[in-house]
Amino acid sequence: MKKSGKIDWAVIFTLLALVIVFLLIIYGSPISKFFGITGEVVKTPQSSSDEPLAKVILGSTKTVVDDSVYSSTESTTHHHSDNETDNDKPNSPSGLQVTSITKTSITLQWNDNSNNEDGFKIYRSLSPSGFTKIYAASKNIHSYTDSGLTSGTTYYYKVLAYNDAGNSGFSNIVSATTLTNNETNITENIAPIATNLILSPSNPKTTDNLVASYSYSDADNDTESGTEIRWYKNGILQTVYNNDLTISASVTTKNDVWYFTVQPKDGTTFGQLKTSNSVTILNSAPVFGVHNTEIEENQLLELTLQATDADNDRITFFATNLPEGAELEGNLFRWDTEFGDAGQYVIKFRATDSETSVEKSIIITVNPVQTFVDVPRDYWAWEQIEILYANGVTIGCEDNASGLYYCPDRGTTRLEMAGFLGRALDLDYSQYTSCQNSWSVNFIDVPYDTIFWGYTQALYEQGITNGCRIVDDSTTPSTREYCPNDAATRAEVATFLQRALGLPVYNGDQIFDDVSTDYWAYGSIGAIAEEGITLGCDSQNFCPDRKATRAETGVMLVRAFNLE
Repeated sequence: MKKSGKIDWAVIFTLLALVIVFLLIIYGSPISKFFGITGEVVKTPQSSSDEPLAKVILGSTKTVVDDSVYSSTESTTHHHSDNETDNDKPNSPSGLQVTSITKTSITLQWNDNSNNEDGFKIYRSLSPSGFTKIYAASKNIHSYTDSGLTSGTTYYYKVLAYNDAGNSGFSNIVSATTLTNNETNITENIAPIATNLILSPSNPKTTDNLVASYSYSDADNDTESGTEIRWYKNGILQTVYNNDLTISASVTTKNDVWYFTVQPKDGTTFGQLKTSNSVTILNSAPVFGVHNTEIEENQLLELTLQATDADNDRITFFATNLPEGAELEGNLFRWDTEFGDAGQYVIKFRATDSETSVEKSIIITVNPVQTFVDVPRDYWAWEQIEILYANGVTIGCEDNASGLYYCPDRGTTRLEMAGFLGRALDLDYSQYTSCQNSWSVNFIDVPYDTIFWGYTQALYEQGITNGCRIVDDSTTPSTREYCPNDAATRAEVATFLQRALGLPVYNGDQIFDDVSTDYWAYGSIGAIAEEGITLGCDSQNFCPDRKATRAETGVMLVRAFNLE
């Protein structure tokens, strides 16, 4: 060959091309790699909690997040607004497992541990590192089938939950190898499922037990065994109630928030963790009881209202439809019935703890009274005669097999008048009971063994009576007579009452047409008329010399001594 002084560039380029081809054959690398240009996905070792690495664009350091490759900061980097916190992120899914394998597909299942996720992201890799997101599932989905795979190939998977606040941590990593042409479908144990979680009642009070219920199902028809039930109060696990289905009312408190979780197990595999509805313990109403009751007229009725409150709230009582004269003070109901109050009364009592009220009604029956056979309830002086009996002023005129009698229209004897006054005044006549000497009595016609003898003595000693007359008999130390069996006139009854009450003698204008100012009992009759003890025998007269019936005497006694 003839040498030349010029460089043969064609030969040089040909040689360079041959060198490049040779290097490609030897190293099997892209030219970009040969020249140090890194345009592929960079993979570094990762732990089970690592995120996928970034995809690097040639000639740039910008990190790109797309549908196939995610930045290694995807689950840990999130731009929060001012009111976001990490607590807004969903909880990490758990229990990732393979439930079915074919030549071209792998089915996954995991536990949804949160209730605020927007969905789940599924990642896949051909090794324990370098994962790529392959699918985004909707919220509350807990299974996914990865299809279109290569047979006889091992794949690795992990899952995370996400929402607007960011991503949760990753689940555990699982791996599975697709079947070859010589293998049949392998289906692993399918985890059981818990559904229809219900915490009842939905609006419990502190007096209600909390009851958990759920439905268990298993595609393999495996029997439930090892299911875990957990109770939470105000977000805190209550381990003492693990696996219980009932929470006693005795351990709940007003305003507590309760819920439970169920993670079903078929003896081998746990299913997805499920959470029940939450309930808030509401205020319990007071509990109190009242009972129907009955009394007789002119009796005092007292009822003490008692109530309990499961929340230990202060209880206040109220009452409506109270009969006249009845009152409720605090929790004490008091009614001093009168004659004429016979009947049935419906009274409503209400107990309140300021939040809740409970109303109870009772029927109070006031039974009519007719003590004396001869004084029916429609008799004009029935009430006053009953009052006399209730106060112990009279025991009637006769008691026989047919009943007790008062003899209302019979005249009042002067001896009966002594008995009436002595009881009404509650006079002490014990000092006279031991005297058995008839000569020592104040009235010669009332010996010591006479009924009401002691009262006649006491009335005389107190100046209420001087007897009916004085007799001239020198053989007796006392010449006074009381006339015990004579019927007392209305004038005499007036005199007895005026003196017994200590009323001043009346000396004013004439009150009754038939009682002149010079009448012997004018001052006494006027005194009791002024006090409203008598209204006369008619609108203008007093009938002073007419006998006073036992009914008339009873009425004047009730008015004189304000008996009830």
